[in-house]
Amino acid sequence: MNLFTERARPYLLVCCLSALLGVLPAEDLAHWKLEEGSGQVVRNLAGDDEAVLGFDATEEAQDPQWTAQGWQGRPALYFDGASLVSAPPLKARVIEDLTVECRAYLDKGKIGTLVRMNGMFCLDVFPGKEGLLLRFVVWPREVPDKPVSAEAPIAVLPLKEWARIAGVYEQASGKVTLYVDGKEVARNEAGAGGVFTDPRMSVAIGASSGGAAEGSLARGWVGMISEVRLSGAALAPAGFLPEQ
Repeated sequence: MNLFTERARPYLLVCCLSALLGVLPAEDLAHWKLEEGSGQVVRNLAGDDEAVLGFDATEEAQDPQWTAQGWQGRPALYFDGASLVSAPPLKARVIEDLTVECRAYLDKGKIGTLVRMNGMFCLDVFPGKEGLLLRFVVWPREVPDKPVSAEAPIAVLPLKEWARIAGVYEQASGKVTLYVDGKEVARNEAGAGGVFTDPRMSVAIGASSGGAAEGSLARGWVGMISEVRLSGAALAPAGFLPEQ
C-alpha cells in the first residue's frame, strides 16, 4: 500500500466531510468590516475595491454616521433611513451559489435594506400582508422573471440588539434559506435554480439605490451595521460570521 496515500487518507476524509458541511473557508466575493471609525472609505477585506459612504467619497447628506457604540464596543456605521454605503460591482464573472451575511442592529421596526445588488439579491425588511418580514430574495440571471425568497416575521430579528443575519442560495436546487444568529428562520425550496452571470451592478448597503432619479435611495435601514460579507458558496451555519 502506498504510504503517502495511507497517511493522507484521514486528512482527505476530513476535507471532504468539511466541504460537504460547508465549513471550509469559502472564497469571499466581498467583505466589508464597517469599523474604520472615521473617514469616507470602507476597505474591502477580499479585494482592493473600496466602498464609500454615500454615493461618492465626498461628504454628503446620504452619508451614514460613525459611532463608537457598535458590536462589542467597536466602531460601526449608523444609518438613519436616508443613508447608504456604495460599493463597486463584484469582479466575479459567474456566481453559482451565494451567501449574503450582515452583522446588524435594528433600531426601529420599519422597512429597511441591509444589502442589495439590483437584479441579483436583496436582504431586507419588507412589508408583507400581515406585517413586516425579514426577507432574502434572489433573481438568478437565467430566470430573472422567477425570483425566489425566504421570508420570516420581523419578530425573529431582535429589536435594539446585535444580530447575525444570513441568506443562502443554492443554485442547483434553487433553495433559499434565511438565518438569524445561525438558526434557520425560513426556507423556500420552490426556486427554479440558475446562476448569476456577469454580476456588474453596484452593491448598496443600508438602502436601495437608484429609482426614478439618479442618486436617489429608498427603503433605508434605521440602525447600525458593522459587517457585510458576500461568499461564492452556499455556507452552512458553521461557516457564518463568528458569534464573538
